[in-house]
Amino acid sequence: MENIKPNNLKLLIEDLLTDISILFAEELYKAISTSNIQITTSLLIDFWGDEFDQVKNVYKLYSNESIWKSIEERFGKPTEDFLQCVVETRKVKIKQETNEDTFGKPIVNMSEVNKTFHYLLKQKNSTNITEQQLSNLLCKLNPFQLEALDMMYQQDLKRTFFEVIKRRSSGQMHDLLLSLYTYSVNKPMYFATLFHDVLHKELISVLTAQRLLIFRSEVDLQLVCDIYEALYGTYLSDDVKQKYFGKQDNALTNLLKSEETTVVY
Repeated sequence: MENIKPNNLKLLIEDLLTDISILFAEELYKAISTSNIQITTSLLIDFWGDEFDQVKNVYKLYSNESIWKSIEERFGKPTEDFLQCVVETRKVKIKQETNEDTFGKPIVNMSEVNKTFHYLLKQKNSTNITEQQLSNLLCKLNPFQLEALDMMYQQDLKRTFFEVIKRRSSGQMHDLLLSLYTYSVNKPMYFATLFHDVLHKELISVLTAQRLLIFRSEVDLQLVCDIYEALYGTYLSDDVKQKYFGKQDNALTNLLKSEETTVVY
């Protein structure tokens, strides 16, 4: 890599990104075409910056229509609007701390958080706020802002924002809002629960399971494995092996076992 020309390196990186985009587009196409809202949501809410734009372009090659049209046809207009809003929100670059003690920590823009909190506070004893209004508010918050909103609820009202979602939503939108909330407040918990559901409800193939685990570099697999064991009393790798035994599961189980045996200092 030391002697590679800058332009060639740029082309190599672009090729790698395109390969990953193809894999994600394929997984989205499979999830949407089989009406799997859980996997569709888990993939879409984990894109950042311009990641989604490449996937969106590749997806159109699979389906001959835009991904948003596919989602609207399969899941309805409210779901399409919500997920598109979430994706657009994550395209906004998040600034990071530059101080030595807090270097790299995301800077949370609290203006939208405060506005959302005070609006909901006024509505807490009212039945006026609708599920649609709630989804319109939350989709405009990035995960760090939603986590901050949850902390404000805990500090000022002594309860989590989960209770608001539970009380103010139902059906498919309820599931979408809970996914967004759990992803934002406890990402490893979100993925541990997701993996358990898809393994035990037989919703995905071994290849999809492998892609969900490997291709999202932001996910701390060791934490996911620890939480999975605490919640379900078994190693994630054991569940994967039991589910996909004899179906080329070695690479996936080896990956998970290496994470489970890692010592953290």
